[in-house]
Amino acid sequence: MKLIGNYTKSKTYSRVIPILLSIIMISVFMSGCIDEPEKPTYSYFYSFENDIEQWIEDGTDLGNPPINWSVERSQELSYEGNYSVKLYLENYNDAGKIWIEREFNFSSNSLYKVAVSYMFATKDFGDFNLFRIITGVSKNSPEIADDLNFQDDTGHHQDEDIEYIWLEKNYNFSLLTDEDGKIYVSIGIWGTWETPRTYYLDNINITFTEISTEEIPQIEGNWTINYYDWTGSLTKTENITIERENYQIKIFSNNSEICTGTILKNNLQHPYNLTDFLISGCDFGGLGVNKIFIHNTSYLRTELPLCENCNPAVFLRR
Repeated sequence: MKLIGNYTKSKTYSRVIPILLSIIMISVFMSGCIDEPEKPTYSYFYSFENDIEQWIEDGTDLGNPPINWSVERSQELSYEGNYSVKLYLENYNDAGKIWIEREFNFSSNSLYKVAVSYMFATKDFGDFNLFRIITGVSKNSPEIADDLNFQDDTGHHQDEDIEYIWLEKNYNFSLLTDEDGKIYVSIGIWGTWETPRTYYLDNINITFTEISTEEIPQIEGNWTINYYDWTGSLTKTENITIERENYQIKIFSNNSEICTGTILKNNLQHPYNLTDFLISGCDFGGLGVNKIFIHNTSYLRTELPLCENCNPAVFLRR
């Protein structure tokens, strides 16, 4: 892993804000009432005009055979100002992944909603042989493919080569920090076709909003899981108990723990974005059920079935 450029803080375009957009917003009305303080939001902006602003280059799957690649500030093309970050990948091994990443430090054991947006320049046209975009957040510095979040393709979806087009990219995430409070943001490309390609990044905006435990749905208590076959007929019920400590939950059946998970903001795309919160990480003994949607404090529904040839299971409050 290498640092690109230097750590000198920019005085003009970089604007690494960290602006505390709402430290404690107090509005005094004529009635004399005072609003409750809102949870803080931190916003950061990077345009790379003066330096790389503590972003670090990294890559994986760049051997077998070794391939050339680079990540650097460039004056070749920019969305605004004179500089951008250039991503170059000679993807002759059909597997290369390169990105920039940056570390942020926040409160420990806290839930954050993270919004990442940036301008992305690509000349990939049509619908075939496109690379994939990497954009994600993590509690640890990503090093291998399994640590990365892969998003949509790199194409501008015009029918012919019209050179570079700047596209606005927007992604939302939810992350529960560890004891050290670190959050890593990564942005890059995954080569999925054996050819060299170049892309550019500019005007990166990142917003972190802390989600308080008071906002988390109170789902602890006694529930019944209803199991349905593929026709929708009820085939089985199971009484369970959900325990919650801040953002963490445990599910018990007959005093045996069957699931542990984390309550997160739901940032999934349609058609899975119908709830504000979900439980992530519950696999029910290896069944692979990773998400339970929290519709309200009396109704939950699994993303996937809990049995073979079944529909998703429904949790009802007892």
